[in-house]
Amino acid sequence: MSLRRVRCPHCAGRFDVTGIETGTRLRCGGCSQVLRVPAFPAPRPLPVHRIAAGLLAGVLTIVVLALALRPTPPAPVVVSSAVLLPARESAGPSGPMAGLGIIDDPISRLRQEMAAEFPGSRFTISDELRPYVVLLESCERYVDAERVREYAHHLELAHTVFRRDVAERLGLPEVKDALLPVLVLATREKFDRHCERRMGKRQPAGTKGIYDPLARRVVAYQDAVVAPDMLLHEGAHQLMHHYQLRQANSSTVHQSFWLQEGLANYCEGFRRRIDGEVALDRATDGGRFPLLRHIASSKDRAEFIPLARLVELTVDDYWALVERLRLEDPAEADRKAQIYYAESWALVHFLRQSGPATRGVFESCLRRELAGTAFRKAFAELVKKELDVSLVELEERFLKYVQTLK
Repeated sequence: MSLRRVRCPHCAGRFDVTGIETGTRLRCGGCSQVLRVPAFPAPRPLPVHRIAAGLLAGVLTIVVLALALRPTPPAPVVVSSAVLLPARESAGPSGPMAGLGIIDDPISRLRQEMAAEFPGSRFTISDELRPYVVLLESCERYVDAERVREYAHHLELAHTVFRRDVAERLGLPEVKDALLPVLVLATREKFDRHCERRMGKRQPAGTKGIYDPLARRVVAYQDAVVAPDMLLHEGAHQLMHHYQLRQANSSTVHQSFWLQEGLANYCEGFRRRIDGEVALDRATDGGRFPLLRHIASSKDRAEFIPLARLVELTVDDYWALVERLRLEDPAEADRKAQIYYAESWALVHFLRQSGPATRGVFESCLRRELAGTAFRKAFAELVKKELDVSLVELEERFLKYVQTLK
């Protein structure tokens, strides 16, 4: 295969594109412009008389060299050194595209990654709803095109809710510099195997999808119904994580359980009405009300989690607690988990719906979480500073609010 080099018309950089298919979209490693690999003209066969002339010239050259290379007295020889100029450096990909000085198209890269991670599977990949990219594994029970449209419809709602109720209020920019993958596997069995391989354990039977922070993608599986609440919940986690990594400029960030899970649960309740408006659907949230009212109204409040404990819990703390409880009493662990999630949702709901002052506390907490400056005592400090009350006083107001939920 002959060497093929192309020149970028914007920065004049030259790169080797040997073996890359004509029409492939590539990004210049020098100026970041997106280019397409051009078609190269097919080599023309040499005429017979030119071949003969070349052979004759070769014979004459050999004769001349034989005469010229007869032994002669040694003489000083000056050797000029040639300097090979390396290709322009770039933060290009590893693997097959490494060393080319270019960055390949992100969708082509996703196709390669899916082929390597799931050999033998066929994926429909749609990036029509950027920043989301749906990676749908084909399944004989459903039509790929119809399923992609369903997921795209719910993801558009998830993005609208998060942008309107979170990102725009905090002045966060649109997601333009990244893709947010949503991986949908063909069956529950494949979903379970994937979770075991990635996380070392299966998810509970009621879990329809997860957010994988290491791969930065939502992972779900094809089921009879595409659950909008799952995509709204996991989509909120995905966007929160994206902005945390962007704002905090770090791969490790503090994650407050009540804020992360409470906000994701809060986003679950939104639906698009017949008139096109996006609003909270009380019927969706109603399943949490009986449990909340029960723990808030009982005399001893034995199951109620005090705010002082809830707001200092990190996501890692929560999972360590639940896993420990599961070893002792799986049923009690599940009930405790429901209470933690329900109270976190209610606290977000309370702060957002109880007036400008409490909403200011919520948004201050959210800014700290995204900026990487949150810590265990941050909530109590903000409550004292902005509301001039203690956590115990705020807790009484919170309990009364919970009892009014209908």
